[in-house]
Amino acid sequence: MNQILFPYIRNKQLYLSGQTLNHFLNLHERILLGKRLYNILFNNRNLLTLTEKWAINHPHTASRKDYWPQIFNDVNEETPGRLVKARLKSCQLLPKSPRFYSPRLEYAWKNQVHQDAEVGDWYSNWQVIYYLINSKEHVGGEIEHEYCKTLERLELAAITKKALSFID
Repeated sequence: MNQILFPYIRNKQLYLSGQTLNHFLNLHERILLGKRLYNILFNNRNLLTLTEKWAINHPHTASRKDYWPQIFNDVNEETPGRLVKARLKSCQLLPKSPRFYSPRLEYAWKNQVHQDAEVGDWYSNWQVIYYLINSKEHVGGEIEHEYCKTLERLELAAITKKALSFID
């Protein structure tokens, strides 16, 4: 799930814009992702304003409940030991399905101590200047359908893992 999402509300309905990063370890791909995200927000003043408004009105907890409380909850609603079955279809919970557990960051991870950043620049030659050239590519930012498919695949993977654990 390497998707960067920008939630916003238009006409009382929540939307998501953003991009997917497939090769996080690749510096070139991360730079291009940053340029696409910049393009999404700063080439559409209305979207930037709506995204800023959403962020101001919704304190960030890192739980997916922040933007989709109808699908995610920061409290685990699942019944222990229950049979795992699909509960999401086209970004809608199936009837009587518990929401997906998405804890707040403070409960999901312990505080981490990181090494100091390495001294020096991240680039090794002058050709990085080409990253500063504005791309003519239009980046719409529609990501909701792709994000929904990713959630469905993750759910299928979790169901498969649970089923295989019963076999072992």
